Amino acid sequence: MATAYKILIVDDEVLIAEMCQDMLTDLGYNVIGIAGTFKEAVNRIDSEKPDLVILDINLQEEKNGTHLGSYIDTKPSMEHLYLTSHKDTATIQKAAATSPAAYLIKPFDQVDLHATVEVIKNRKSNNEVLQLNTGHNTLNVKADEVIYVKSDNNYIEVYVNDHKHIVRSSLDNFLTEAGYDNFIRIHRSYAINMLKVDSFSGQHVMLGEIKCPIARSYKKELLQRFSA
Repeated sequence: MATAYKILIVDDEVLIAEMCQDMLTDLGYNVIGIAGTFKEAVNRIDSEKPDLVILDINLQEEKNGTHLGSYIDTKPSMEHLYLTSHKDTATIQKAAATSPAAYLIKPFDQVDLHATVEVIKNRKSNNEVLQLNTGHNTLNVKADEVIYVKSDNNYIEVYVNDHKHIVRSSLDNFLTEAGYDNFIRIHRSYAINMLKVDSFSGQHVMLGEIKCPIARSYKKELLQRFSA
């Protein structure tokens, strides 16, 4: 399974922050908490490493939301979404310099918030880069180029296009660390990239000319994912 997508909310207006948290929790997202100041936000970002930070542009202190956005921009795997009640060009231009994933204008509702977060989450998933430590070197591989992964005792074989990379890891650890939504386990020894599936039967998944076995205990989840 992929790791849960973690969201941190940064807003010094408690009612808005709690409303946002309630909306996200109701939608099934993993909200790791609320920070009300720049310093508290930085501490939580460094310690808890959220995938997405939802922050108000106008924190009422010397270092505001755009300062925090600049800090988040130094974290390659982290994104930020600005909440703002300002529509003026100067504010937007200042915020744009920090490379936000999106903006959400206050007031917003649960539908607006859900749609915006899903777009950000799916875009990140499609651009995910995995680091594979082969023992000799570390390779950066695009997650959507992985075809399937096979477990072989204390090692896994990661098949990327026409190449096989051998990594010392368990399949469980690989899937947890990858956190890529399109990986799905179909067997004790196999996980596949759903984007690479051409067809499947009761016993096998076809990935081009590659045939991977489906274990009975994983079949229900596989069918649910493809029918979603």
